[in-house]
Amino acid sequence: MSSQVSFLARDDTMFGVCEAIGEDFGFNPFYLRVLLAFLIFWNPVVVISAYIVAGIAIAVLRWMVPNAPATPA
Repeated sequence: MSSQVSFLARDDTMFGVCEAIGEDFGFNPFYLRVLLAFLIFWNPVVVISAYIVAGIAIAVLRWMVPNAPATPA
């Protein structure tokens, strides 16, 4: 039997948008997921639209700059 990671604990949950933003800005994507879950009760149309736009922007940026070199500290 293969072990599977929980849907909420996977790195690529819901298209990986929160994971990509967290990776790019250096924070845990769990906090962004919790914020989006909270905000979706306030205005779901705006939150889902922003999520889709962010996903498209991340996809385009990752396509245009596939392996951006890290800046030395």
